[in-house]
Amino acid sequence: MTMKMALLAPVAGVLMLIGGTVGAQAQDATCSAEISAYLKQFGVDSSKMTDTTITAQHWAHKGGSGDGPIFGYSFQGTPAQCSSGSIQMGLDLGCAVSHAATTPGCSIKGIPSVWW
Repeated sequence: MTMKMALLAPVAGVLMLIGGTVGAQAQDATCSAEISAYLKQFGVDSSKMTDTTITAQHWAHKGGSGDGPIFGYSFQGTPAQCSSGSIQMGLDLGCAVSHAATTPGCSIKGIPSVWW
């Protein structure tokens, strides 16, 4: 091992640790900023929502199991102004909203409602 490589090895290790930490933090809050911005357009304060979930959607892999690559995300939550029901959204890998709808008991002007 050359002297230059010996000096660079610890630096590379630190950069990998920092990169891993940043990636983990970003993954913990996947699409939350985009979801909040989208909902704000319709007067929904995402910080006051209950029962919120963001779920990664995986392609089927290895004999049909759902643990393949992520192709997008789904969001569900109940806004404070709804007595029941929820808002459901689909998002692509870049966190762009592909579709959104409310379920019975929840009506938000500008977001279509579904009956199921």
